[in-house]
Amino acid sequence: MEHSNIKTDPIIDFEHHEKLQDYELIEPEKLKAGSHFRYSKNKYKEEGRSCNYAIVKKVLEDGTLVVNGYKSKFQDWKIKPSCRYKQYLFYKKKELEYTGECLKCGNDVDEPYFICYTCKFPEQE
Repeated sequence: MEHSNIKTDPIIDFEHHEKLQDYELIEPEKLKAGSHFRYSKNKYKEEGRSCNYAIVKKVLEDGTLVVNGYKSKFQDWKIKPSCRYKQYLFYKKKELEYTGECLKCGNDVDEPYFICYTCKFPEQE
């Protein structure tokens, strides 16, 4: 059976640009139990892709991820990264690099902080 309708072009998630602004594309092998991540996949019987947030509960021997949301009421579900129909892409929040400057105003800050006291707690008027 030929699967000629399956896209083989690189996938780019333009429609989720705002959600993925502070995230970087990663390989699923880098995810481990406790990892917080976003993933995108093809929608079922629809055009476009969906973008979701999940936390890895455990990784099975075949590489399948058992995941759930933060304080979720739902049962855990499985994500198989190698599924060619879903065409999963995985994103993890970019690690901030300490520069010694406030991210908002540029004032000096002590390690491990990224935002100065003045920006974090502005004076109440």
